[in-house]
Amino acid sequence: MKGFSAKALAAEAQAEQCLTCNAKMAWLDVAKQYRFLAGFAHALEHTGGYAPVEAKRVAGTLLPDVMSYDPTRPASFPDNGRSLTDDAFDSFIRVLTNGRVTEDKVGPHGDLLLEFPYVGPPHQCRVTKG
Repeated sequence: MKGFSAKALAAEAQAEQCLTCNAKMAWLDVAKQYRFLAGFAHALEHTGGYAPVEAKRVAGTLLPDVMSYDPTRPASFPDNGRSLTDDAFDSFIRVLTNGRVTEDKVGPHGDLLLEFPYVGPPHQCRVTKG
């Protein structure tokens, strides 16, 4: 084995082991997502009245639940992150109910603060509001 050092061989073996481990972890993530996808699709069928095939398609577009953000562009839900004034729940409720419910009538915070926690006090329930 002229030209190969024990250190180089050990590093190559470790890299191969990491690739194998990463491949197994990726497969486990896919398996977990598939299990969750089925449950989420089932919930969409019942809450939104989606047909089974459409529920799986919609669930597949929403999972994995990752919000991407490009700091070179303004934040705007759902295309690029989320700003504190985006009413993200209205977007979610539209998808969940297949458009049957389009808003929660609460709206985003309009009382932003200049320091943490950045949003004002929680909205009060209209029933308990004095």
